[in-house]
Amino acid sequence: MPERAKEDDQDQDEEHVYMNPTGDLPGAANAVRKATEQSPAGVEGIPDAAREPGNRLDERVMAVESGFRRLSVTVLTLGLLCVVCITAVWIYIAVAPLPNEAICQGTGAKAEEAANATIGATKSGGSTAFWELVPTQPARQTPSCARAPCSLGGFRNATFTTLNTTGRAGPTSLGDHYRGQDHEKLVTLQDGIQLFTVPETGNYEIEVAGAAGSWDIINSNEDNRGYGAMMRGTFSLIKGEVLKILVGQEGAKTKGNLSAGGGGGTFVTSFNNTPLIIAGGGGGMQWLARLYESCDGTTLTSGQKSYVGVRGRAGKPEDEVNAGGSDGHGATEGNGDLGGGGGGFLTNGGGVREFMPVIGTTGGEGGYAFVNGGKGGRGGGMITADGGFGGGGGAHTAGKGSGGGGGYSGGGRGQPGMCECAGGGGSFNAGIDTSGKNGTNEGPGYVVIVRLFD
Repeated sequence: MPERAKEDDQDQDEEHVYMNPTGDLPGAANAVRKATEQSPAGVEGIPDAAREPGNRLDERVMAVESGFRRLSVTVLTLGLLCVVCITAVWIYIAVAPLPNEAICQGTGAKAEEAANATIGATKSGGSTAFWELVPTQPARQTPSCARAPCSLGGFRNATFTTLNTTGRAGPTSLGDHYRGQDHEKLVTLQDGIQLFTVPETGNYEIEVAGAAGSWDIINSNEDNRGYGAMMRGTFSLIKGEVLKILVGQEGAKTKGNLSAGGGGGTFVTSFNNTPLIIAGGGGGMQWLARLYESCDGTTLTSGQKSYVGVRGRAGKPEDEVNAGGSDGHGATEGNGDLGGGGGGFLTNGGGVREFMPVIGTTGGEGGYAFVNGGKGGRGGGMITADGGFGGGGGAHTAGKGSGGGGGYSGGGRGQPGMCECAGGGGSFNAGIDTSGKNGTNEGPGYVVIVRLFD
């Protein structure tokens, strides 16, 4: 056996050495040699994979772990993106407004259909209408949310007013009157007439009221003047079409115990002047202690007769005098310097032969027809009482006749007398599901348009 070499203190920190017996390695004799590791690469005939099996396995494990880590990061990123997308969709669903077709508690709008209309002459209340529009008959419907807002978006309803304008001429500016309302950007003005662009195809309920006539402020109670008529109907309208809307204005008061101006009618027509719905205005009056019904605007197409009563007794039918117009024309019956007749849809009301506004005492001017601009007639003489915008007749300056109400057909000319009133204007309705009332509006006219839903 080879002898183990003795170890001293300094050998304890060094590698072990062995004595090589003679003949173990050629030429080595007993030389001391260290037991050192030899690189596997220096050993011939052994493959690399077999030389370091532990290291190669570790590398593969680390590669797999690295792959799993990258996959985990990718999956986590995709998951977060999905959560963000789903959250965004839910937020949109929660806050986005419903479309116009489903404004009222999920009810859908009626399917779009064009209005097939024909023009013809029909009888209404014993008088012949000059025009009548007969639209497609939609199913019976109800106003959107009873005229109250029920959604964040979409057209629901619109109310058209005189824009705080008084007198014989119409408004000249929209101002801020419709700001924040459904029709804020759908209305323009043209010579006092409001042009409304229909926002959506569908069925609409339109309600109109004529303006009240005026009174003498010394001896009369304003409650006894002629009130405007109210009309309501349903119409099929097409998106983008333009409606003309003239809102009637009250007749002018007088400054003494004199006759007063007639109220203007309220008109809604197509852009080419085909009438849709019209409400007659009330006649002016003086000295009446109680209301007489022919002073009011009427739901009939013909205008009402004027009235001259007797102090101390109620009026009678035989007290009625000058007839109103018919078939869309102004009131012209009556001779001499009387109050002006109410203007109709097609022609002006009658007045003095040659109107003289500042010379002596003279009769009132007839109200102008809708197709002629719809201005009220001028009051005669220096103390004037004009008719209201919408065809109201002007009054006689010396208390000898009030002005008739404007409308589809004009109200009769006021006759001289202590207790008198001019006739109320006639009305027209080309819609379906129609209704109306005589003498219901005690102030300026108005128009309300409401979109209908199934």
